[in-house]
Amino acid sequence: MSNNTLTRNDIIKSICNNIGISKLDSSDIVDHIINMTIDGIARDGEAKISGFGTFYTRQKSARVGRNPKTGVSAIITARNVVGFKPSNLLKNSIDI
Repeated sequence: MSNNTLTRNDIIKSICNNIGISKLDSSDIVDHIINMTIDGIARDGEAKISGFGTFYTRQKSARVGRNPKTGVSAIITARNVVGFKPSNLLKNSIDI
């Protein structure tokens, strides 16, 4: 891994090296997992990965914000955002 960031390509290489399947098959697996997660969030408003955590959506209300450079007020529109709540197993493994 470079710069302490885990990339999609890092995951593909790890699957390829540790399981011994082709890079193409590893890429297909990663893409499938990501797409399943996105589909779950879009369809149900959440996607739970046991032992890892839950991705969920929530509605943020419209509000007044400020441009930090100019100080000019601007309206930030209402929108849906994705959040993440780590599982207890994940929290315990990194001592959060």
